[in-house]
Amino acid sequence: MTARDKTSVILTTVLLVVILTMVISAFAFGPKAQQFPLIVGVPTSILLVFLLIAERLPASRSIKLLEVGLEGLLEKEIPTGKASGVEAESEQAGDLRAVWTIVFGLTLFVVLILLVGFFVAVPICVFAFLILQGKLDWLKATAFAAVLWVVLYIFQRVLGLELWLGVIPEVIPGILGGGILPPL
Repeated sequence: MTARDKTSVILTTVLLVVILTMVISAFAFGPKAQQFPLIVGVPTSILLVFLLIAERLPASRSIKLLEVGLEGLLEKEIPTGKASGVEAESEQAGDLRAVWTIVFGLTLFVVLILLVGFFVAVPICVFAFLILQGKLDWLKATAFAAVLWVVLYIFQRVLGLELWLGVIPEVIPGILGGGILPPL
């Protein structure tokens, strides 16, 4: 197993532990409050388990078919061979850069949620991700972010959940709503 594979397995395992902790913690909430973490956490946990299996069994035929299917959906080029020499070193440096980009992006996402809440942070981060990583034009990225905001809003209304609105609205009343402080 290469260093890249080990890093990927470690990151996936850490994410799985975090998501499973969220799912287990959700059972302590009331029926309405536990719906959102369970709806998000259970499918995510299942996908992460499949990802761990895929990372441990890269030669499996079914996993290769899944990769080809995903590559086709994402319209990316399917790698046909192994990189060698300078190309391999460049690929490893790119992988490390990608890991740090993900860590930075997730950290920024959490900080934005704390500061301005879900309704602002989620669309902003999705928009930025689609522009920077997805290479979408700003119009499509804006459309995706807007649809996601509407889904969050409907999800909140239908389930009757009070999503975190951020610290800034609490400190400066009248901005972005405010009024909901999570228990610490």
